[in-house]
Amino acid sequence: MKISEYRIGNLVDLFGTIATIQRSDFSKTEHGIAIESGKPIKLTGQWLKNLGFQKRQNDYVLETKHFTLFAQEDTTFNSGCFFINRKMEMSRNQVDFICNCQYVHSLQNLYFSLSGDELFVSSLVA
Repeated sequence: MKISEYRIGNLVDLFGTIATIQRSDFSKTEHGIAIESGKPIKLTGQWLKNLGFQKRQNDYVLETKHFTLFAQEDTTFNSGCFFINRKMEMSRNQVDFICNCQYVHSLQNLYFSLSGDELFVSSLVA
């Protein structure tokens, strides 16, 4: 992964341990930049639950006061991605879009872009 894809607060796999990226992880040391050692965490149904999504029949749902996110596993070609669909009421029209998320930090970044808030982990069970 490119360092530019990460934000402070993102979750990564750092030597087999789930870590939250801190500002200091982007600082140069004699060994390089600390976050270069981090690996992205694959987004799974369990991670969606850890991030506050509720399992429904064929998808996972996260409701906020401004919008609802739906996550459904992309089973075409065993891609290992989740389709993320946002539905939001604006006046009388409903706005939605679909994007693919393969990693936890991608979903965290998407959520931050939509809401301006961090997507926190409700439990750290990977």
